[in-house]
Amino acid sequence: MSLERSHLEAEQKNKRELEHKEYEAKAAIEQEKRQRQREAEEAQEKREEDEFQSLVAEMTQFGFTHSSQVSNYIVSNRLGYKYKNISGVLQMELDGTTWNFKGGFPPKIYARLCHELGLSNNGTRARALSFESFGNIEERRRGR
Repeated sequence: MSLERSHLEAEQKNKRELEHKEYEAKAAIEQEKRQRQREAEEAQEKREEDEFQSLVAEMTQFGFTHSSQVSNYIVSNRLGYKYKNISGVLQMELDGTTWNFKGGFPPKIYARLCHELGLSNNGTRARALSFESFGNIEERRRGR
């Protein structure tokens, strides 16, 4: 009886050790995933910051006074590829009506751009609902 009990206890101990190793392996995989995600987010933030600085430098020379002028310049000159991470299509809403605004910016970038270039927004009461970058739109077109 004691031999069986020892054998059973050894099996239970081995099972617990195996479960612990599996848990540690899963935790290590999750930690690695989180690290890769952080690195991808940091790389995206750097791309966005580089594009933002380039946009500010390029737009400064024109003396634009309204954000719509910057948006029109980007669309008219097909610069969506150049500023593909920070410019795109902004879904707007005013009094229940929605529309897509090409050449728009996400709110955070828009606020910084207006501040850096001293731009106003034509006094609109419209608000941004969503944003999709030209880069994401292009990826969807390619079927990625």
